[in-house]
Amino acid sequence: MRNNSPLVIISNTIVDGKYCTQEVVIPEGVVSISPYAFAGNHNITSVIFPESLVDIGEGAFSGCKNIKEIILTSVIKNVGKKAFEKCVSITKVSGNAKDVGEGAFSYCVNLKNVILQGTLSFGKEAFCGCTILEFCQCKELQYIGESCFNECDSLREFDFSNIKSLGVSAFSDCNSIKSIYLKADTYVSAHAFENCGSLEEVILLDEGLNHGSYAFAGCTALKVIGIGEKKYVTKEYSVIFQKHIPDSVKSIYNSAISCFNIDENLSLFGYTNKGRYIHIPQGIKTIEREVFKDAMNIEEIHIPESVEYIGERAFNSTMWLEKQSSIASMVIVNNILIDASLCKGSVVIPDCVKIVSGWAFANCYALTEIVFSSSKTIIEEYAFRNCINLKKVITADGKEYNLRKISDRNDEILPKSVKQIFMDCLNCFKTDENNVLVECTGNINNLILIDGITEIYDEVFKDSNLLTYITLTKDISTIGKSAFENCKWLVSVKNALKVKRIEKSAFSGCYLLENIELSDKLEFIGMRAFENCSSLKTIIIPEGITEIPEKSFYRCKSLEKVSLPSTLKAIGKEAFAFCYELKEINFSKELEIIESRAFAWCSKIDRKHVPEGVLVNSDSFSFGRL
Repeated sequence: MRNNSPLVIISNTIVDGKYCTQEVVIPEGVVSISPYAFAGNHNITSVIFPESLVDIGEGAFSGCKNIKEIILTSVIKNVGKKAFEKCVSITKVSGNAKDVGEGAFSYCVNLKNVILQGTLSFGKEAFCGCTILEFCQCKELQYIGESCFNECDSLREFDFSNIKSLGVSAFSDCNSIKSIYLKADTYVSAHAFENCGSLEEVILLDEGLNHGSYAFAGCTALKVIGIGEKKYVTKEYSVIFQKHIPDSVKSIYNSAISCFNIDENLSLFGYTNKGRYIHIPQGIKTIEREVFKDAMNIEEIHIPESVEYIGERAFNSTMWLEKQSSIASMVIVNNILIDASLCKGSVVIPDCVKIVSGWAFANCYALTEIVFSSSKTIIEEYAFRNCINLKKVITADGKEYNLRKISDRNDEILPKSVKQIFMDCLNCFKTDENNVLVECTGNINNLILIDGITEIYDEVFKDSNLLTYITLTKDISTIGKSAFENCKWLVSVKNALKVKRIEKSAFSGCYLLENIELSDKLEFIGMRAFENCSSLKTIIIPEGITEIPEKSFYRCKSLEKVSLPSTLKAIGKEAFAFCYELKEINFSKELEIIESRAFAWCSKIDRKHVPEGVLVNSDSFSFGRL
């Protein structure tokens, strides 16, 4: 019954509190709160529970985002499943509760302190996602459920003295815990402490801890494992081979480094976890290529001095590498330059660098000059991949080498390292024996071709999903069939000043193409060459062109102005059809024929400007002015 109260109470049970506001005082005599009784009530700021309350039902206060503190009374036996889930303003939970159910306080993202008495068990995910939870004191606690404290990144310490069982992933990703003390009769389930990236010390009060597989996986900062009064240093990988180390210690250490794949040559060739803080064991000599590539979670990684070699792109796309790059444009680890992707202009490689790792400078489009300080620096293959604007290399002896044209990369008199750099710079350009560009790789947004390329072959850039700007060279005479077809992001083509031929469908479907500098040397435009270039507004056809073939500018719907040459004799079928905005065009006196539907739907063109004597097909201007 409501009885003028916002609370609906039936048989000593609150069944509805959705109309409550501000401070809610639950009257004495109430024994339980029904599931979801207050769920989603954003008006409640505090709740006072009576001494009679025994049970808080599932989701009873879930989503009550303005409750700030929970004080549980001495007789409460059960805090139900998701009872306070996503109560995002709660900062403290205290009092008594025998059992805290599954997800009871999950994602209470401002919860800092938990102090409970008489609590025996925490259910699955009870405090999962409480990212700023720092302190949890529950001295009588015996059972901790699966993922109970998962992602409690700020939890610094925990009393395990009475714990009998830790569930799967109970403390996974608790990155602030540095030490744990466990009894032998505590059962530690699989992955219980997985990826606790700051855990440095595990102390067993006596021998014989029973733990599941990968219980400590990813706890790579582990330095000390103790059994009773004895402590064993475990930061060296060689621990697993030392005979005097107890098997229980080796078992925990092996679990901690199980996230790494390490071979007999002390080479780290794989990483399998998703931890944020990584310590590579002392003694590892090699980190193979791409080991941590795309492990985006990694924020910190500690690399020991024992590492002598780091393979290409070992840390690419990690938060750690991004952070290092923001500090210094060249990321150098153990005298290995592993990343320089943000370098630009002229760059001096320090003499401390022994190796420039493969892909270190890859795609540095603003890099123009490299200066080496040491002749002993080793340059790995692809270190300068696609550095298309790198034009000068100065070696340690002061000699200067320039990359001016495509053939320079094959110059046999170049020092081996310089030749490799030049080859890497132009790696994206695949040419044949006549320096015809037959393939272009690398997905480069602003592409500047190098002198010496004579032709762009058929379909070289077809369907490119990134190319936006391209600058041609004085040596390019031909743009092949469908060379840029469906380059949907291409906006501008510059320096096409010596191009003689634009073949069929060369720019068809380049919807964003706004301008192209056509050469006065142009002799041929192929069918459909600019079909569906719907952003093109102006085009100047140079002198010497005699024919605009079928559908050359079909559906160029933004085209407003066309300048035709005096040499033009024929305008082909549907050459300008559906160019709705075309209103300014000059017809040559030499023009002989305008074919079928050449200007269909070009309603702004007046056909009376067509010179007398031109053979005009009856439907050349269909749907246009008559």
